[in-house]
Amino acid sequence: MLDNSEDIAKTVDKAENIKNLSKSVDKTKEIQDKTISDLEVKQLGEYIKDLEKKQVDKGTGESVNFGKYSTSIDDKVKVIEKVDLPDWIRDSFTDGNYRTVITEENITFYRTFGGGAKANGSFVTTSPAGNRINAKIDTALVPDWKNTREFEAVIEVPKGQILNIGRVEKQYTKTGALLKGDGDQILLPQGWPSEWIKDIRKVPSK
Repeated sequence: MLDNSEDIAKTVDKAENIKNLSKSVDKTKEIQDKTISDLEVKQLGEYIKDLEKKQVDKGTGESVNFGKYSTSIDDKVKVIEKVDLPDWIRDSFTDGNYRTVITEENITFYRTFGGGAKANGSFVTTSPAGNRINAKIDTALVPDWKNTREFEAVIEVPKGQILNIGRVEKQYTKTGALLKGDGDQILLPQGWPSEWIKDIRKVPSK
């Protein structure tokens, strides 16, 4: 009987080497797959951060300053695609400059009314009037509009509502008197629900 134990040993060693090499290849492939996966995650994270930065640059965060067209609620809303308003509404904003936003939290607004002006009108502002004289000047209410400013509605707009915001454009009365405006002007959604009205109170004459 031939003694081939040495050949058998070599064959076993070769098989073991092949097995180890196979494991090494599998491990390398696993590392490569993991590396690719981690790279993709990193790239996705960088992409999301870039999108967030672009959103802030476009006016979706507190870092954006709208200059003389800023309002006191800019940090409570997010700017979205601008709605094309009719000329007469656009011109009621200072220099025709306004932006369309969506509320990111509940926001309280104020609307003076009376006479020919009703509580559920579309235009509101961000600060209480204090008195009728302030309301007339800050929101540029010309007498022809027949708003007596006798009452003020306190209106709470919920999160997720689309508004158009800016500053009140100046107006002149028939006698040439200047009403400087420049208060915050907020255009509410058409047909907004009366349930948003939380209070109605009298406005002092002065």
